[in-house]
Amino acid sequence: FVIQGALKDTICPKCRVTLEARQVTIETAWTGTVRTIGVVEVKPGGSLKQASIVTRNMILNADATGAHMTVTGLLELGPGARLDGSTAMLQDVRVQPGAEVAVIEELVCRNLDVHGRITGPVRVSGCMTIREDGCYSGTLRAGRLIVEPGAGLLGSITAVPEPESPGQRHCKTGTEHGKNAGG
Repeated sequence: FVIQGALKDTICPKCRVTLEARQVTIETAWTGTVRTIGVVEVKPGGSLKQASIVTRNMILNADATGAHMTVTGLLELGPGARLDGSTAMLQDVRVQPGAEVAVIEELVCRNLDVHGRITGPVRVSGCMTIREDGCYSGTLRAGRLIVEPGAGLLGSITAVPEPESPGQRHCKTGTEHGKNAGG
């Protein structure tokens, strides 16, 4: 069977706060607050200065160095993206092909998938993958690191797996990493 419909606003079962299900597009300087379970897209020409963003997924193509961001799903960094890692709570991050991203302060996330170019300090608790068209330069601390042939990597690297639950033993790329030593 098929279920069709549009997602409406909902209430968080834990804290009872109303969660808006809308897409937000920012094309100019923004200083307000956005809370949505939809997608927030910051287009070229937009910027987040002293803004507060809480969203599931976000597409960033502009300067967000003055924003406090919480992205519970995927943050896509496109051309022109700049962000301050000290004010961002992130899960999965993807640097789009052709993007050149500058990170101010340390970017901390669970998984990082690099198709473009990213510079700055990064700490990844799960898996960092640098694709053949990607390049990373900076100080890196990662639980797991995959560097495809043709990818660029320059900087200081510390590979130390972070403690994780047994169900989280794989990268978002679908590659399975190690089972228990006994089996």
